[in-house]
Amino acid sequence: MAALHASDILAQFKKDSEALEFLNKIQFQKADDLLEALVLKQKGNIQANLGQCKEAIATWSQVLASKSHGYLHPDVKLRQALCYETLKDPNQAEKLYQELSQKTPGETPGKGPGEENDLSTSKEAEKYLRLLRLNKGT
Repeated sequence: MAALHASDILAQFKKDSEALEFLNKIQFQKADDLLEALVLKQKGNIQANLGQCKEAIATWSQVLASKSHGYLHPDVKLRQALCYETLKDPNQAEKLYQELSQKTPGETPGKGPGEENDLSTSKEAEKYLRLLRLNKGT
C-alpha cells in the first residue's frame, strides 16, 4: 500500500519513471487481490503517461480479467480507449467508447457504490465517442 501511495505522489510531481519503478517492485502473494488490481490500474496509468500505451493496455487487461473487481472496469476501459486513440487505432477506441456509452448505472459488475462512477464514465465515453467520430468524419 505504501508503494501505491508513493507512486501516486511521484506521479503528481511528474516523476512517472520513478513511480513506475516503485510499482514494478511490488510482489503479490495472492492473485485477484484488491490491492493488486489497484496497483495494476495505477501502473497502467503511469505507463500511459510515459507514452507506453501498448504496455498500459496489457497491464489494464489484467485488471479486466478479474471479475471480482468489476467496479474498476469502466474506468480502465475508458483509459484503454484513450490509449488506442494514441496508438492510431480508432476502430478499437470506438468499440470501447460505444460499449461504455451504452451502459447505465448498475449494468456493470460491482453495482452499488460505484454506480455514480459508471454513469460519469458513460458520459465521458459518449463525449469521446462524439469527438472521435467527428475526427473520423462519420
